[in-house]
Amino acid sequence: MSNHNLCGRLLACLSLPPFLCTFLAGAADGSSRAVHAAQPRQGDRSALQVRYAISSVPVYEIGGLEENGATELSTNQARISGAFLPSGGIAIADVTRVLFVSGDGRVLGSVGRAGGGPGEFREIGALCTTRGDTVVVTDGNQNRLTVLAPPGRLVRVVPHDLSRSMQEHGCFADGRLLIARDADRSKPISSLAPFEVDLLVRTTRAWPVMRTAQMLDLVTQPRVSLVTGGTRVYFADGQRSEVRVIRRDGQPIRTIAIDEPILPISAGDRERALDKTIPRNVQGAARRAILSRDLARPSRPTWPTLARLLPERNGRLWIQRYRKTTETSPFAVDEWIAVDSTGRTQGRLVLPPPVLRDRRPTELLDIQNDRVLIKRVDDDGAVRIAVHRLTAATAPNR
Repeated sequence: MSNHNLCGRLLACLSLPPFLCTFLAGAADGSSRAVHAAQPRQGDRSALQVRYAISSVPVYEIGGLEENGATELSTNQARISGAFLPSGGIAIADVTRVLFVSGDGRVLGSVGRAGGGPGEFREIGALCTTRGDTVVVTDGNQNRLTVLAPPGRLVRVVPHDLSRSMQEHGCFADGRLLIARDADRSKPISSLAPFEVDLLVRTTRAWPVMRTAQMLDLVTQPRVSLVTGGTRVYFADGQRSEVRVIRRDGQPIRTIAIDEPILPISAGDRERALDKTIPRNVQGAARRAILSRDLARPSRPTWPTLARLLPERNGRLWIQRYRKTTETSPFAVDEWIAVDSTGRTQGRLVLPPPVLRDRRPTELLDIQNDRVLIKRVDDDGAVRIAVHRLTAATAPNR
């Protein structure tokens, strides 16, 4: 099977943009200062106090089943995303439109519909927000970036093949964008060429090519994060228990080490993970043939340790613990570690699982200061984007 076909299997599993199939790379090795973020002994999750919690009642929410349909969100759940605006409101990317919502939950307006003209989309990919509540969205199916402003104004459309390479949370505070282009698609272990562009997609700074220990792997299905909190860049490839903090010129600031054990992948886990990637309608000899071929392919010997990164504009960083592909039950715990601007652990957040087994788990979209943006699915299958308060949960010292 070619790398291209393997990417297709990964896309089906993860709904990732295509450029992530060859995976992002970390900052170049240098003399960056290591900071150990988790103080308890390695792998002891119970020793890390649960300090943060999400309010049981949302501040407000958008979506659900609506009579007029103006705020009813698409049931294409994987393609709905959102982020906080600098002013405190939110922007929601709903497949072919963007909604602007005020800080008190009022829908200010929207822009977009299905189509190929200006202000129209085939399918919105990444979304990020920057100064003046400007929103940048990608439409990889049309190879273009679209710049929007509240309450739903189309600023400009920029046709460019880099539209598939913009990052979620990829807007710098000054309006420039973080772009990550594959340096070599021909190898299963690849490298990345990151650079900055302005809102006209003109390159303003290029970084050295980065390399990673990551590889194209159906078993682990790693999520690589390269994000910006506005002024700094954060990188994690999941294969090391660390996050690299990088300056905008590409030079390392520090490495945040997370005390998370690196665990081997058993033969049974590997077979179960690969079996999940094969479509259900493929059965019998055909299914066994695909599984046998996949088992013969090279794969990582160990599970990743980290998954997504969510940066705040105040310098705090949220790091998601990796969940094994063999443990994707809706009841699996989704844990996030909070690290301050100096690289020290502040605590952790555990998202509550859904009540029903066949419902998608709650997804954390963004965190800024004391507010959390989440996506959840109702019992009737309707999607809701909700803003909750982030509170400090009291817990006795051990």
